[in-house]
Amino acid sequence: MNEYNTIISLVEKSLQQKNVNKLCKIAALLCSLYTYKDMRGRIGKLMVEMIFNKEFPRVRKESAEKLYMAVLTDGNIALNEVLISTNWTDDIEVIGCMRETVETLLLK
Repeated sequence: MNEYNTIISLVEKSLQQKNVNKLCKIAALLCSLYTYKDMRGRIGKLMVEMIFNKEFPRVRKESAEKLYMAVLTDGNIALNEVLISTNWTDDIEVIGCMRETVETLLLK
């Protein structure tokens, strides 16, 4: 698990960049690591940050889609409903109200 912690530490440092393609790849990486149950809390917090703190609609949309796919195996129906029914390309102010709901459902 130590190598995964190293990867996540590097990802945390990379979240400040403005390269949309790299941010989308980071989201894909995080969602692939989401399958490891003992890492979900940390990964969940990073995914919430990617979805709700990024000014790039494409990053928000792709992050939410990838998270939806990762959560499908979890059976978290309430979270999947929120992820699929929200328009992630809306302004950050519009979707900001969903942050607490997503965070609660993701980290439970």
